[in-house]
Amino acid sequence: MKKSLHIAIIGCGSAGPVAGCLLARQGHQVEIFERAASQLPVGAGFMLQPSGMEVLDELGCLENTLVVTDRIDELLCKTAKDQVLLHLQYKEVGEQLFGAGTQRAAFLEVLLAQCAKDEVKVHWDSPVDDIRLENDKRIV
Repeated sequence: MKKSLHIAIIGCGSAGPVAGCLLARQGHQVEIFERAASQLPVGAGFMLQPSGMEVLDELGCLENTLVVTDRIDELLCKTAKDQVLLHLQYKEVGEQLFGAGTQRAAFLEVLLAQCAKDEVKVHWDSPVDDIRLENDKRIV
């Protein structure tokens, strides 16, 4: 029988909530600590690749994520001198594949809703100043 752990995740970007949900589903008690005072609409745009969408599908929140995204069928990146750095047409990799672009804040909304469903606690305005060892346990 696996031992249930009390796990602290530092940072509530995109990886923190996803990891938290996956760990909670394995029976662990998970808390996320974020230094930002509250959920704010900050940060750049966010682009999901097919592999990331597979994880969101496993979590059960892909459908809600796609509602706040725009489909991307092709990526073309060039230098200032018009030299092609990357030209990806998703259909060449797999007919059903595509990317999805969104605003970071909109994506975080979906992830936080999933955290609530999976009983992952999120602590805002909680910068981590120290992690210490106490009785064979790490204390955040």
